[in-house]
Amino acid sequence: MPEPHLDDDEILNRAIACLRQVLAACGLPLSAADEQAIVAEGRAVLADLMPSAPPPEPPRRLEFTFDDLPHIDGHGLQSLLRHVPFDVLALALAGAPSPVERHLLRNMTRRRGRMLLEEAARLAGEASPQAVAAARDKVVKAACRLAECGLVVISEGIESAD
Repeated sequence: MPEPHLDDDEILNRAIACLRQVLAACGLPLSAADEQAIVAEGRAVLADLMPSAPPPEPPRRLEFTFDDLPHIDGHGLQSLLRHVPFDVLALALAGAPSPVERHLLRNMTRRRGRMLLEEAARLAGEASPQAVAAARDKVVKAACRLAECGLVVISEGIESAD
């Protein structure tokens, strides 16, 4: 598990502790003056390593919804289809807008598309709006996770949430 971000003082304290151990193993002391000189030099080195620019802003979160699925490229959508269970996808597709439906169907086999449409039509009359919304939320969350991993590319045109 990676360690959390360490500040300069923590880095220098750990370096001094390691140096003390090495010197002690050799039977050599580390004087306070030597330690201060090492810390001063370490601060100078760390300052040179750190960029002078302010830290980057966190990435902007996309306000991505189920209706935005057509903004996902074909390869990404195929990856999404592999990661979302068929029953969740069918429930999410129940009563979905035509552009979403068309985009999904273009990226799957005719047989699987027909099965999906049949199941979605069956569920459209049975499923509660809350169940459909929950299934769509699962699809959106999966798309966002895959986008974070670089497996899905979401084209421009999606508004960012600030």
